[in-house]
Amino acid sequence: STQSTWAWVLGTLFGDWIHWPGSTNEASRTFLASIITLCDILIVIQDWEFPTFALPHEPGTVEDPMFSFPFDIHITGKWFNYGIIILVMGLDINMTKNQFIYTPEGFDQCLGPEQTICGQFPDGTCNYNACNGARYLEIPILIKCLCLLPLIGGLLWFIMLIKTYQPEATPTNTKEENGS
Repeated sequence: STQSTWAWVLGTLFGDWIHWPGSTNEASRTFLASIITLCDILIVIQDWEFPTFALPHEPGTVEDPMFSFPFDIHITGKWFNYGIIILVMGLDINMTKNQFIYTPEGFDQCLGPEQTICGQFPDGTCNYNACNGARYLEIPILIKCLCLLPLIGGLLWFIMLIKTYQPEATPTNTKEENGS
């Protein structure tokens, strides 16, 4: 039921139910961000009308745009829905980039016991009471690049589908314009 779903969601968010087995490191966080972005890509390309989002129209009907602008841009419902997801995809790609280039020093953090990430006091000393359990292990760049493979594969697939299924340009000249 709806109440039990809300109880589960709120309990998960504010409770202490979910624990990572062990702790995360920069490679696992990069891989997770890459998978999240891949899921965004899959949401967009699963639509039947991707990549044009052209709606089939019955003969004699007029397309009803959701929003119209004075400079001849019409945003239909599909573009409105998937445009927001494409924006979220950009934010998730940025999150993946941030996980990829992360170092504790760049965020006024330091390494505590067992390579855990801790906060710093204003004077620059490490605050060992503010450790969050995540680790920074200085994982080699090659391994972090391997964590990006789901994202890179998804982006290449996305671009390939757009290039492959792009609508062909139709000639605008008619018989009357050609003088025939």
